[in-house]
Amino acid sequence: MVVSSTLSGSRSIWIFFIPGFDPRLLRCLTLPGSMNFMDVLNNPDHEVFGKEAPFRHLYLFNNSRFTMSNNDVLRSLRYTFDFGDDQMIKLFAHGGQTVSRAEVSEWLKQEDDPDFKPIYDKDLATFLNGLIIHKRGKKDGEVPKPEKSMSNNIVLRKLKIAMNMKDEDMLEVLESVDRQISKHELSAFFRKPTQSQYRPLKDQILRNFLKGLQVKLRPE
Repeated sequence: MVVSSTLSGSRSIWIFFIPGFDPRLLRCLTLPGSMNFMDVLNNPDHEVFGKEAPFRHLYLFNNSRFTMSNNDVLRSLRYTFDFGDDQMIKLFAHGGQTVSRAEVSEWLKQEDDPDFKPIYDKDLATFLNGLIIHKRGKKDGEVPKPEKSMSNNIVLRKLKIAMNMKDEDMLEVLESVDRQISKHELSAFFRKPTQSQYRPLKDQILRNFLKGLQVKLRPE
């Protein structure tokens, strides 16, 4: 199957689905300019997997660089906080989801492992919500519902909340791995996508931030 979406007038993005290939193993790439392919998935005019896209990772043939996957985020946080399988299961439970030890193990494996399984956006959102409750305590009322579609911006915002970080704290984490951005640039990542000041968070900055957390919380 081949799907095309047209952005910014005549600009088209083509997505190729190879027969017999599991689309869950594909990746999502950042588009040239300020547009991220998540903008396509979040736009109801562009239905790739129907009304609800369970994966934010597709493969675009106009870029050779792979993005950071949901599994990369999960593995990084597990290492940073030194969570064992039991703790990981509890974090998902905090977020309102029951998962098995086998599921956690499959999500944490490397992509070239035959037992590897990709983690859906909703599952990652549940884990991050559980991390927030673990770090900040449970608030009165219902457990927050996980997002069905995630972006790097949402991941960063949830980590900011979980760690109770101010902008200065986040900039310090980035500087610890020699990544410098301005406070103005950082604030743009937390704007609503509909606001003109909003900027999509690129994979490399999220990767830098996660690495900085490791340096801060689990130094070698």
